[in-house]
Amino acid sequence: MKGWLLLLLLVASPVFAAGLKVYPRQVQDGEAFLLRLEAPDVIFAAVRWNDAPAIFDLQHDRGRLLLAVKPGQAPGRYPLQVYAVDRAGRTRRYRNELNVVAARRPVERLTLPSAQVTPRKPAVLERIGRERRMLQEIYAVDTPSRFWSGFRRPVDNPVGSPFGLRRILNGHPKSPHSGVDFRSPRGTPVRAPGAGTVRLADTLFYTGKTVVIDHGGGLVSVLAHLQSLGVKPGRDVRPGTIVGEVGSTGRSTGPHLHWTVRLGGIPTDPLTLTTLLRTRETMVHPVGKD
Repeated sequence: MKGWLLLLLLVASPVFAAGLKVYPRQVQDGEAFLLRLEAPDVIFAAVRWNDAPAIFDLQHDRGRLLLAVKPGQAPGRYPLQVYAVDRAGRTRRYRNELNVVAARRPVERLTLPSAQVTPRKPAVLERIGRERRMLQEIYAVDTPSRFWSGFRRPVDNPVGSPFGLRRILNGHPKSPHSGVDFRSPRGTPVRAPGAGTVRLADTLFYTGKTVVIDHGGGLVSVLAHLQSLGVKPGRDVRPGTIVGEVGSTGRSTGPHLHWTVRLGGIPTDPLTLTTLLRTRETMVHPVGKD
């Protein structure tokens, strides 16, 4: 497959202005967007985004590809060029563009026990490193089947801390908030935001009781600080399946649900996906998983 991509990048091909749709046409940094290639005779297609090739899975996605804009990515108009091969072996190029605008993120100040903010015990540091590597391995998996349609919020409570929030813990700036926090009472049922397979259900140092769901195509949900776990690794879930209850485990100042989404390993605003993956133009798969 990589050989095909290299060949496409080197061979001059006719350019088609129509056929490549972008949803939405404008996004903020940290948000997702979807490409739809309307070319039924194409058997292979790839696009280069953020200095890395991304290949359309034409078998499962019917010409759709979900991509993420990195948090902090520079604003501007980004050209999108898809290289494709049709059934006759002819190469083609499809062009469009994406407008990225800078998001304005609020600032939040928190005070936590120093042992939670800057742990120093060797055993704790080893555990943190092991858990980080385990999560990175999950984020790196690109499961062929996509179960994106019907994406929803895991709870119906209001948002407390939005995605990208700049946090200052005990007076020291930390990485921007990688997910969304919901102001949910303790014990509130937490539901799967979309269909997929549970890859992890365990207690982690920072996020406490945590459930990780693989939705396919590099899209992964992390539901954190739970009071209890209602599923086990390997279980297939549907949108709305109860996977746990809201709690305050791990590094937490009180009961809430933290929902993180990774797309191709990139932290992505989960709330934009609940809109993007529910429109007729962008739905990529029937709601699946029994």
